Amino acid sequence: MNTHRGVETTQLSGRSELISWVNTTIGVNIERIEQCSNGAIYIQLIDSVHPGKVQLAKVKFNAELEYELMGNYKVLQSAFIKLGIEKVIDVQKLIKGRYQDNLEFLQWIRGYVNSKRTAETHTYDGNRRRVTAVIRNCITKKANAHLNLGTVTSALPVWAHNGVNVELIKDCINIVKTGNGNGNSSGSSNTLASSLGSSSTDKGIMDSIPLTTEIKPEYDDRKRKLDIKRNINNTCSRSSTIDTQFKDSTENTYKDELDTANKDIEKLKIILEASEREVNSLKMQIDAQNTEMNDIKEQVNNYKVQIDKLENDLKTQKAQIEQLKIQLGQAQAEKQVAKMSKDFYYNKLRKIEIMCQKNENGHCDVNKLFDIMYATDSVL
Repeated sequence: MNTHRGVETTQLSGRSELISWVNTTIGVNIERIEQCSNGAIYIQLIDSVHPGKVQLAKVKFNAELEYELMGNYKVLQSAFIKLGIEKVIDVQKLIKGRYQDNLEFLQWIRGYVNSKRTAETHTYDGNRRRVTAVIRNCITKKANAHLNLGTVTSALPVWAHNGVNVELIKDCINIVKTGNGNGNSSGSSNTLASSLGSSSTDKGIMDSIPLTTEIKPEYDDRKRKLDIKRNINNTCSRSSTIDTQFKDSTENTYKDELDTANKDIEKLKIILEASEREVNSLKMQIDAQNTEMNDIKEQVNNYKVQIDKLENDLKTQKAQIEQLKIQLGQAQAEKQVAKMSKDFYYNKLRKIEIMCQKNENGHCDVNKLFDIMYATDSVL
């Protein structure tokens, strides 16, 4: 059992370094970590060190819809099981395209690929492997009647277009014909070669895949009729040379794909039901929040009324404070006058007292007493 732990035993890599490594390893031109989220890049990175062990022909390189993404990750999980890789793939997180989730998984993939890299797999041709997989997929789905440069590039994302040309497609068709489409793997001969028995069949395959250097948006009626007639003839010619083993294999493949599609449909139904429940739950939450919002608005209005009332009370109290300040000033002035009056008369009494104490015989000068009694403040 392969128990590789990937990034858990290697140094973490930065974003730019990881992007450069991916582009170099499988011959693509991605610019963001999030572009790995559809699963195709992860699958091909595993294929780069285990050529022939991954079902690349089942990969949808330009997958965008959720069921397409799920199909890609199913291929990746099957490869992990086949290779004995003990690694849990959190598909739901990865397909959301979040940077951190895909960064961590890509770091793990890099650790695994580097640990399994050999001199034999070091020269991996990612571009050729992708184009070969697309051609196999078209032939399997009987969509090879007008296979051309446009057909191949439309099955690939923009970041995988570099290097795709007519010559490469021709070479990949030859690879499919000779059964050498599994890279450096020697145990991959159970491909189309086992099902193509004569040179006439090979010629039929080539005739059914007209290569053009540009994508024509439409064909005239005459050429379309000729193409249909030629494809029917070629199909009849090929079908006469295909042995029973290939037919059984094709039927089994279709059955497997049908079973897989039915399972995917059931999964989608479950996901849809869960989504509906979540939507209903969100609606209930929104209704509750709206009710709460209305209550808050009513409270705010009540608070505004209270604030207005308090502001009016504050103005009234400020006016009262100003009036009290005026009264306080008047009281302080009156207090000062009273104090001065008290001191004035006290001083007179004190002088009279002193004069009386000095006259021991009990006789005081009356004139002096009158002077003291009627003296003004300035005299005192």
